Amino acid sequence: MIYCNQCGTANNDSAMYCTHDGHPLKSVTLEGSVSVKESKFCGQCGQQNIPGSIYCRHCGLSLEKVSAESKAVNKTSVQTSTRSTGNFQVGHLLGNFQNMQLFKTALTGVIISILIVLMGSFILSKISEDNALESLSALGVESPTAIYEEFFYQAGPYIDYEDMERVEKKLNPYSTVNMVMLSNFVNQDFVLQSKSYPDEGIDLNVNLGLMFYVFLPILALFLAGVYVKSAFPNISITNKASISVYIGLLYGLFLGVLSFFAGFSFNFSAFEDSIRFANDYSFIHAVFNGVVLGSVFSFLGSFKKEDVRSQFSYGDYVKKGATTFLLVFAVVGLITSVATYFIVSNNMFTKFLFENVPFVELLVVLFQFSIYVLNITMFNTFKIQASGEGGMGGELKFSLFGPSGDFEAHRTFGFLDDKMIYLFLLAIITAAIFVWVGKKLASGDLLRNVLIFSVIFAVIFTFFTANVSIYVEGLMDYERGKIFAGFSLIQTFIVSLIYSGILSFIGAKFLGEKNS
Repeated sequence: MIYCNQCGTANNDSAMYCTHDGHPLKSVTLEGSVSVKESKFCGQCGQQNIPGSIYCRHCGLSLEKVSAESKAVNKTSVQTSTRSTGNFQVGHLLGNFQNMQLFKTALTGVIISILIVLMGSFILSKISEDNALESLSALGVESPTAIYEEFFYQAGPYIDYEDMERVEKKLNPYSTVNMVMLSNFVNQDFVLQSKSYPDEGIDLNVNLGLMFYVFLPILALFLAGVYVKSAFPNISITNKASISVYIGLLYGLFLGVLSFFAGFSFNFSAFEDSIRFANDYSFIHAVFNGVVLGSVFSFLGSFKKEDVRSQFSYGDYVKKGATTFLLVFAVVGLITSVATYFIVSNNMFTKFLFENVPFVELLVVLFQFSIYVLNITMFNTFKIQASGEGGMGGELKFSLFGPSGDFEAHRTFGFLDDKMIYLFLLAIITAAIFVWVGKKLASGDLLRNVLIFSVIFAVIFTFFTANVSIYVEGLMDYERGKIFAGFSLIQTFIVSLIYSGILSFIGAKFLGEKNS
């Protein structure tokens, strides 16, 4: 057996390269010398390269040639000045950002994703306009557009009838542009203030990420990656990573620019008084979310099985982290949604909640509930916190071990007392998925594989969990306060890191099969 000195994988005695990461296992001597081809153009893809390049910067084809000479050259002894991290050369990736061909490829991919997001958002906006208010009313939830009703009440003295009709048409929280912001988890601000009463009114920062809508940009960006993979089947994984980062940056820039056109702003005045009503979306949050979603899911779409054994082995961990999140959410979400629907519908005290709710809006509620349940099955703690002026407020908690805190917590979450068995079963299913994923991490350095996978999964999982948590802070009804319903950012990262690490290690250690 020969063990790779890079990752520790066991290989056959006859192997020349590691079966896991392609690292050379033996010193290979060539009867000749290695030099770079003099042609400026790649013989495979036809793209022009910088003189002296070892690999084509577009498709990754080797540009070296062997000329017959008497002097033997040890191929593995050749050193490179490119800085290296693990078995991935950072210089190659950074150098790719100067390649205009990669930028053009990324631009085409991001245009595809933007068109899909815009078309999908248009469809969702029409559905939401027709059904959202009715479905929220049926669920017994106060409409999020109550703030609009408050505006019309306060703005009545300032606006005549014709202006009121014009404003009502423009005050559409479900416009296509707003739906793009909503589907990408972008925070928003609401301001309703009168000049006469500057210390009163409404001034809120709202984070309300709906899990159902985010699958639209995920799908669009994944298809952008599929385009890269199908249009350039021989492109190297390093170039795919560069293109994915380009797509993320371009998509983030698109969302940032679009955030200036989302929302609305009205100013009305009468005599010496005036009233302002505005809804703005966060530019920074839009750019950040766009970069993360664009980079991760376009890379996932461009990934192929052959890329696992490439020099960029970290790409496989990104793929495993993202697909594991989607897998556990799909499984737990499907079971949770079906079970919740039948439990609620067959209970005489709760069946009215879903009776008049349109199907799409019902999915929004079930998807949101599912991501919360997934967190709980992974031993995260759901929190409801409220605080106001004068020290008013409190905190309620719920975890896999049930509600915790005072009597109010037990009363609030009491409806789940006889459903705990279902949460335990879901927790077992979730754990089994991570153990199964761990089997695929058994090759090479087991601890290293598990650690990198766990960190990447925890980052992705924390990103989504933080964005679906509901957070409202500011001035409302003459009092300043804040409301939070969701999961702690730091706790989510630590819990998901430890949880995925332990279970994937168990799968890799006891169920995985090492390469032989």
